[in-house]
Amino acid sequence: MTKYITILVIALVLLLTMPSILHITAGETYYSSIIGGFISGSLTLAGVYITILHYKEKDFSALLPEKIALLTDLIEELRVHTINLQRYANDMNYNQKCVLVLKKDIKEHFLEQSLCISGNCYEEIVKCNTESFKLLTMLNQWIDIKYNKMSQLSEEHIAKYTESVKNIENSYNNVCEMKERVLEQYKKTNKV
Repeated sequence: MTKYITILVIALVLLLTMPSILHITAGETYYSSIIGGFISGSLTLAGVYITILHYKEKDFSALLPEKIALLTDLIEELRVHTINLQRYANDMNYNQKCVLVLKKDIKEHFLEQSLCISGNCYEEIVKCNTESFKLLTMLNQWIDIKYNKMSQLSEEHIAKYTESVKNIENSYNNVCEMKERVLEQYKKTNKV
């Protein structure tokens, strides 16, 4: 910000000393008015640009605490879901309930919260939604509807399940990294 103010001060000094530097006389007012218009237009443009940058930075820093709070809530809820999906990997009936709860939370809360944070956060939540849909599809295919029991799972089934859970965990880790970046930005803007 001080860099732009310095530039404006230098330009103003040049504007005031311009007639003596160019040796402008009364007969050359036509050219001096064109030069003056160019200089004043440039100064106005620079002033508008600096004002826009200032308000953009001010608005961004004002939203940081809200983003941090939203990220904290989102991370805690995602953490619970990923732990549940990992902890009960052998109980597929329970996992089906966990995935249904995750999908419900994504639909009702996570997507809206992530939009308030950033586009990258939203993309990670969409990835979680996609993976939870894959998990639910797999679990529905594996459950024997007639007996409400799991069919015999092959290593391939378990590997697919584990891969989808890992993808959700990766999205969780990416959201955690986003929170760290936002916290660093907050510290920089508030010079904590």
